[in-house]
Amino acid sequence: MAVRDLNWNTLPVVVGEPAVEEADGAFRVSFDARNTEGDVDFSWSATIEGTADGTVSYEMDGTAHSAFAFAKLGLCLHHPVRESAGRLFRGVAPGTPVGGELPRLIGPQIRLPDEGWDLPLFDPVQWLEIDLPQGERIRFDFEGDLFEMEDQRNWTDGSFKTACTPAFLRYNHTIQPGGRIRQKLTFRVAGATRVPRRAEPLVLRVGGPIGSVVPPVGLGSASHREPPTDRHTALLRALGPAHLRVDVRPSDTGAFEYGLGEARALGAALELALFINGDDSFVSDVIEVLLRSDVRTDRVLVFDDDAEVTPLDQVEIVRSRLTGIPVGGGTNIYFNELNRHRPDPERLDVVAYSINPQIHAFDELSLVESLAAQYETVRSARAFSEQTPIAVTPITLRPRFNAVATVEESSTASGLPRQVDPRQMSLFGAAWTLGSVKNLAEAGAASLTYFETTGWRGVVEHQAGSATDAFPSLPGEPFPIYHVLADVCAWRGAAILDCQASDQLAVVGFAVRAAGRLKLLVANLEAAPKSVRIEGVAGPARLQRLSDETAPGRSTHMQVDEVSALELAPFEIIRIDA
Repeated sequence: MAVRDLNWNTLPVVVGEPAVEEADGAFRVSFDARNTEGDVDFSWSATIEGTADGTVSYEMDGTAHSAFAFAKLGLCLHHPVRESAGRLFRGVAPGTPVGGELPRLIGPQIRLPDEGWDLPLFDPVQWLEIDLPQGERIRFDFEGDLFEMEDQRNWTDGSFKTACTPAFLRYNHTIQPGGRIRQKLTFRVAGATRVPRRAEPLVLRVGGPIGSVVPPVGLGSASHREPPTDRHTALLRALGPAHLRVDVRPSDTGAFEYGLGEARALGAALELALFINGDDSFVSDVIEVLLRSDVRTDRVLVFDDDAEVTPLDQVEIVRSRLTGIPVGGGTNIYFNELNRHRPDPERLDVVAYSINPQIHAFDELSLVESLAAQYETVRSARAFSEQTPIAVTPITLRPRFNAVATVEESSTASGLPRQVDPRQMSLFGAAWTLGSVKNLAEAGAASLTYFETTGWRGVVEHQAGSATDAFPSLPGEPFPIYHVLADVCAWRGAAILDCQASDQLAVVGFAVRAAGRLKLLVANLEAAPKSVRIEGVAGPARLQRLSDETAPGRSTHMQVDEVSALELAPFEIIRIDA
């Protein structure tokens, strides 16, 4: 159950202690919950019931305690992509049947600008049935509202979502004190065979080359624009980013000067995000500086803050002035915008889009589920971009801005800016980054840009450290993310090897062959320790725990004759060199 405000923020919820009853092959779970933030005050009770014949229902009954406006409020149903994409579905909308195949590539969310809403994958339904991979069929019945589906891979969620309140009713609703919303979802599976659960060993298998190489990986310029210390510069030069993304707008020319200086100090090329915003003279000034600069420019990405995707005539103007430098565009927002406004790839040297995993969900498991969806964005982009290289830039843990905000944003409860996630400095952040690099690189992205150089959104903390306990970092020290990206930057151009985990939500591995040796990074994606067996690595190997980088005095290397089973602490990352 989710409450989305007019800016599409998912509001926090406090859930009470659940009551659980279980008897005769049936169960009943009930609890109370409350969503409060700003003007919103909505309490609700939930009842989840399962019967002996396998029918499960989830009922939500809620009451507003204040008058407030919202974009969506009610139950959301997430369908896992692996089991759902390409499957046949059927259902009934009021007065008409619906049916077809759920998209294999990411289904675009088509905007109807004159009507002010977005088309779902199919008309809102009263019930829905989906065929599953092993011959099963799952049916959902809805009460209290019509439900419709969107492809959440557009925002790198690992799911299709069926949700209440049809889009044709638009996205601005109000409720008064005492207003009530009740919904119920019931589902059952037909044709399923009961299979006893068995504890399977967790395995990571390393195979041969997949035909892709490690792309150049860069960083974003520091948004705080504080001068880097000598220590920061030395650390970042050692990391070895291929390029530095610098965002330049007519209203903020200081960013260009700061970014050029930062790229020069790091020995990195420039990835220039040029926001023209209708100012032709500004574009001329920027191009003149580029042509004179001693900093190499790897690519120029043309954007406009008033357009979801790059106006192609603006790309052609810049291309005509910058011979020998790739000029492209796409979107500074999300893959969703690129997917529904697909540009002509022949008019771009590079197709670009940004991603982050926290548009709809914020827990670690949901962020891990987003990793496979990142792969899907590149696969889908390649389908309509043909041979044009794809640059995923920037990749961040939190949204850099709210592209769909309609009212002023309030501050967060932690006191941190909305762009900041404390997990930026955590081992989980490093494990997630490893999974992101793996999926985007294996899918064939031509270039990747992560985070920023320094600060709360970077890979190294400010020299003075954090000013709040909400971000408990060490002053001036590199975050665990730093060490992952340093390895990946050093592997640029190396052949990527097939590397598959038996449980992709539990462990991730990224393997390459560089300088005649197998290099492997392995991360535990869960908060519980586990044992994982590594297959495909034989003979003498050196193991190094990334967590030891920030624990002086501990033994950092282990020589082993053969890698078999490794014990991994929560979110721990290890290197294997064989």
